[in-house]
Amino acid sequence: MTSKRYHMQHQEWLEASEGVRVFLVQQGIPENSTIALRNMAPKTLIAWFWGIARHRCTAVLLSDRDPDDVISARCAQVGAKYVFSHLPPPAIPTKRHPVDEHRIAAILFTSGSTNTPKAVAHSLQTLKSSALASNKNIALADQDRWLLSLSLWHIGGLAIMFRTLYAGAQLIYPNRMYSLGEQIRNHRITHLSVVATQLYRLLQENDIDLSSLKAILVGGGPIPSRLIDVSHHLPIHSTYGMTELGSQLCTTPPNSKLRIRKTAGRPLKGWEIKIDSNNQIWARGPALFLGYIQHQKPILPQDEQGFFATGDTGKIDNNGCLVVLGRCDQMFISGGENIHPEEIEGHLCAHPKVEAALVLAIEDAEYGKRPVAFVKGNVTQQSLSHLLQQTLPKYKHPDAYFAWPKDLPTQKPSRKQARKYLLHAISLP
Repeated sequence: MTSKRYHMQHQEWLEASEGVRVFLVQQGIPENSTIALRNMAPKTLIAWFWGIARHRCTAVLLSDRDPDDVISARCAQVGAKYVFSHLPPPAIPTKRHPVDEHRIAAILFTSGSTNTPKAVAHSLQTLKSSALASNKNIALADQDRWLLSLSLWHIGGLAIMFRTLYAGAQLIYPNRMYSLGEQIRNHRITHLSVVATQLYRLLQENDIDLSSLKAILVGGGPIPSRLIDVSHHLPIHSTYGMTELGSQLCTTPPNSKLRIRKTAGRPLKGWEIKIDSNNQIWARGPALFLGYIQHQKPILPQDEQGFFATGDTGKIDNNGCLVVLGRCDQMFISGGENIHPEEIEGHLCAHPKVEAALVLAIEDAEYGKRPVAFVKGNVTQQSLSHLLQQTLPKYKHPDAYFAWPKDLPTQKPSRKQARKYLLHAISLP
């Protein structure tokens, strides 16, 4: 296919977004309104996103998984008076309706795995800056195809749309009828974004041709070292970022050695990082969000130098790469020793039969707190204990293991929800 074909997709976006803009005008929805979107197919959501921007309004991207009461709470949190889930007919643009790249264009919610989700505000400019920095590190051209393998209401999914737009590449919509490997094969996908769980499952597929792939961006949380080892033959890019950072802060470059892939890489163009005395990671750059929505206004927490505290701990290694240790608020002390649950989770996931692991702290009369673990996989406690004996000091070994709860997602599982399962499990006779 030629580059003209790819630009046709963007022309379709323009016409569909014009239909949205006309609809908003006809409905009498004023500029500067906050409009929530839910239960939309990706193509529909993209049209709404750009139509709302062209009408100088703000789009609130809501999770398809949230029930009605949660949706109502999210809308009240950000002052969204309108909620839509259908697509108006497209319209041919009759005149240019420029967008303001610096006003709030999108509000996304953090995962809320440890506390109440925060409403994160981004402009078109911050999202564009993130896309351009990513495209400078991972080459993306008009003949390339990036699969939309992450939801658009996640920053990782929204970032894919911006990267393809500014590179003139094609965005391939997902088809849940097919596995990830089948979609890569069927569409000759060149670029892919996944979390560790998706990569794990992709590697379990048999007889799948992945030769079309030029880059696989792996992020969304800690990446088990073993997973990097077994995917050494693939063009893996490890990355670290968050919703507030417009997706990526650090990413490994192409053709990195395994030891580099096991880090988060170096800061992308425009980003600066610093590590404070408590090992917390701070960041500043053009893709930094506008702030958390509080009382319908963005409040951006920064220090006097304009750095944002990520809430994660880390260090810079001898190669200048960022090594992420874990969340500041997840660390606990056991018998005077600092324990990062994410470190233990990473070692548990090094077991070839472990798909996911989650470590929590429980009260202990002797040590103050001790780790316990939920594990998903056909694996025995004995084999897990044997593995950790080779890789971790004894005080970091979980005191108990529990089967993974059926309705607890493996992708960014809620620690708050997991704790409820834990309290129930330890109360059983």
